[in-house]
Amino acid sequence: MFMQLILILLIAMATPYTHAGMCERKNTYYYRNAELNQFPAKPSEPISNTEADQLEKEGSEYYIHVVCESGEPVSLTKRWNKRLYFEIKYLYENDQLIGQKNINANGEINEYYTE
Repeated sequence: MFMQLILILLIAMATPYTHAGMCERKNTYYYRNAELNQFPAKPSEPISNTEADQLEKEGSEYYIHVVCESGEPVSLTKRWNKRLYFEIKYLYENDQLIGQKNINANGEINEYYTE
């Protein structure tokens, strides 16, 4: 029993985690666009919460970027046609950004890691 507990702890320590649980405070920002061909993705053209609400009502696309108060990215979500289009959750290991988990509108998940 003790050895099983040790094994579970070792596996948990080696598993990448999202930074959301590690942030004391998170901030949410809204954007009109994002450069998705870089890692981590870089949102651009900031908009207000009110503008994001209006884009949601219209079914237009916009991005929601959640970051730790210290600046580390937690997630980037694209909304379009009044629904989730995709979400990127950033993965960390030993407080280092090592990859991302992409979740599409159908709930399918793909993980990508830096080399």
